[in-house]
Order: sequence, then structure tokens, then C-alpha cells
Amino acid sequence: MSVRSPAEGGGGFIKEVPVPGTMQESSCITRDQVIMLARYALEIEKHYGMPMDIEWALDAEDNRLYIVQARPETVWSQKEEAKAEAPR
Repeated sequence: MSVRSPAEGGGGFIKEVPVPGTMQESSCITRDQVIMLARYALEIEKHYGMPMDIEWALDAEDNRLYIVQARPETVWSQKEEAKAEAPR
């Protein structure tokens, strides 16, 4: 797992942190956070009027979710377009 934190020796801000075995299969966000992300996604897609690829981050210090990037989704929508255009 990578976290944004000062690395030992001053070599930047990314360092690897081992995840304990007991935590490797557990969820990293709560049910309420999943619902919040879904609401954010619906609002972002409504705003742009198209499916969006949305990246988010969870701040470990304040436990807040942040949308860090949203761009038009291209993979699944192109597959759907190709399927719709295929001769029958």
C-alpha cells in the first residue's frame, strides 16, 4: 500500500507501508462513505451529462473523502457504442 507521507531520508512523499494480514481482506471505507461516493458520482455525471471516470482519495488524518479527478469514461461506453452499431 502507498501513502502520502514524508519518506525516511527525505526522498519525497510516497512510502510503502505493510498492511497487517488481519486488515488485508477488510473494507477500507465504510458503508456511509460508499453511499457518499455514489451520490458524488451521480452529481458529477449529471453535471457533465455523460458517464465519468471518477478518482477519489480518503484522507487518513481527517477521514474525509475527496474527489481528485473526473474525466469522461471511455472504455465501457465505447464497448456499448460498438455493440449498438454492430450489424445484426
